[in-house]
Amino acid sequence: MNDRNQPTRVKSDTKTLIDLVITSKPEIIKGAIKTTELGISDHKLVLATIWSKIKRPPPNIFRARTFKRFDQAAFVKDIESAPWSVCSVFNDPDDCYWAWLRIFKDICQVHAPYREVKIRSVSVPWITPQIQHLTNKRFKMLKMAQRLGDPNLWAEYRELRNRVTREVRLSKSRYYLELFNEVKDCKSYWNWPILLLSLPGKLMESMVASTTTMHVTEQGLGNPNQWAYTQSHSTELLLVKITDDWRQAIDKKHVVGMVFVDFRKAFDAIPHSILLRKLQSWWSWGLMVLDKGYLSGRTQVTTINECQSQSVLVTFGVPQGSVLGPNLFSIFCNDLPNITEGTDGDPHLHMHADDTTVYVSAPTDDLVASKLNEVLARLYTWCCENCLNPHPTKTEYMLLGGRRQLTGPK
Repeated sequence: MNDRNQPTRVKSDTKTLIDLVITSKPEIIKGAIKTTELGISDHKLVLATIWSKIKRPPPNIFRARTFKRFDQAAFVKDIESAPWSVCSVFNDPDDCYWAWLRIFKDICQVHAPYREVKIRSVSVPWITPQIQHLTNKRFKMLKMAQRLGDPNLWAEYRELRNRVTREVRLSKSRYYLELFNEVKDCKSYWNWPILLLSLPGKLMESMVASTTTMHVTEQGLGNPNQWAYTQSHSTELLLVKITDDWRQAIDKKHVVGMVFVDFRKAFDAIPHSILLRKLQSWWSWGLMVLDKGYLSGRTQVTTINECQSQSVLVTFGVPQGSVLGPNLFSIFCNDLPNITEGTDGDPHLHMHADDTTVYVSAPTDDLVASKLNEVLARLYTWCCENCLNPHPTKTEYMLLGGRRQLTGPK
């Protein structure tokens, strides 16, 4: 970028250009590069003015459907008259799904077409024009105080700085309070999806899930000690059941020992091979093919700062946030409560999703500890066979009983 006719080192016998300004973006250099004498060295001072204005980043463009002219009656009419029979021509479930999705997308494109939406910047909603005006005033006062060095100006700047901080905090608190006060249903507001899946896929999963649930209920295949994703087995009923068992044991002057087991990444750790083997005794051949197609062929990538990893085949886990995932997890763990069969002391094991509660009762806490250790040993064996890992730091235990029965650990 330097001028070749302006040497930067001048001696009595030589003139050389060795002090350089190098850049890969010459457009940021404003004007010509100059040199000047300092008198403290045989090298000249090289001066370059850089254009420091930050360019606005390009807008983020994404596609979104517009419902400005959406007619629900016409949309429903086209859905009813669509040639859905084409889907039954194919034997492969993937091909059937492809045909169904193609017809559905074409209808959606007619009634709610895609359009490009530009987002130029993400503005903070609680920064009001008044706060922006105070911020500009604070900045000007800072520059004036730095230039003149007047203590009164510095005091006025600090007062403006503190005022801006207070106004921002108050405005932010007021914004979120108004946002929460507008919420009528707190449960639906905080119900954020774990995984965003396509709507057509969820519709098909709902059909399969309702069919499998009906089959499990009619055939009595579900374990009665599973209290999640099953009709008439809610969390409230589980709490009533276990607290009533504990009350009866304490009334008999027994000690109740319980262990609350938590599995580490339970939904993500299920091996597909073991799950499909368990499904063979539950489903028909056609449903097995459908479930196998649902689990196999899934890939995942990781994106960090626009850097994307290679695609890797997923052989573990059920999709979280899906409709069919909880049903498959319940089937996978259906035999876990059976580990208490044949053990002394009539232990109990209940499951709610991936949370497991084990409890036993006995006249003394020593007997309780012995019985719990026996059940936990069987639980450990089951986990090793099914590739699930208990979470030690999230697994807790508790003893219930009277003062005479609780003699403390030995």
